Parts: sequence; C-alpha cells; structure tokens
Amino acid sequence: MTARDYDMLLAKQLVMTEDAWATLQTKGLTSSQSLKLDFTYLAKDKESALKLSEYLEKETDYEVCTYQQGNFLKKKWFVTGATQNTSVDLDILKQWVTWMVVSGMKNDCAFDGWGTEI
Repeated sequence: MTARDYDMLLAKQLVMTEDAWATLQTKGLTSSQSLKLDFTYLAKDKESALKLSEYLEKETDYEVCTYQQGNFLKKKWFVTGATQNTSVDLDILKQWVTWMVVSGMKNDCAFDGWGTEI
C-alpha cells in the first residue's frame, strides 16, 4: 500500500468510527462505561503479520493472534486481537484508530476495523 492508500484507509476508518460511536450511543453506551475493543488487520504476508503481532505485544497490553485463512491459492494472513477494558469517548476512539492504522502501515498491514460488545 502506498502512503495515499493509508491516508484513504485512515479517512474511511475515522468515518466508520464516528458511525459506530453513534450506533453504540443509541444502544445505551455512555463514556463512563468500559469497553473491550476487538480489532483486525490484513497482512501482506506471514512476515508482516508476525512483525505487527510482535510490535503490538511489545507496545500494548492487547491480546494478539496471528493466523492464515483461505484455500491453497488465496491464503491470507490476519492479525486479530482485543484491548483490555477501557473507558472511551469519540475523541479517544479516533486517536486509537489513527494509532492502529499507523501501526499497521509501519508493519505492512492494513487495519481492517474494530468492534465491541456493550
């Protein structure tokens, strides 16, 4: 991915984060509640996936998993995980998403999004 691709990815993820936050609030989420955020990356290859996993494990306290999925011709590498429970608001989420996209970019992986349960 090029720097422009990552800029577009970040813009898309930030819009999706605003939409997700609005949806979570309609379901009763308040900024005083703690959330565990799940996340997914699509890795360029096995090396990139392992490199990102090691980076996230070193820099955070997240649960991280690396795996391969798909058939023989279309195998893809993924990095998934979850944060610890934390209090968030829209600004914190946007900062976190930005950090996650940049962390992926540094390790040749594309941040594919986040989710949570309330």
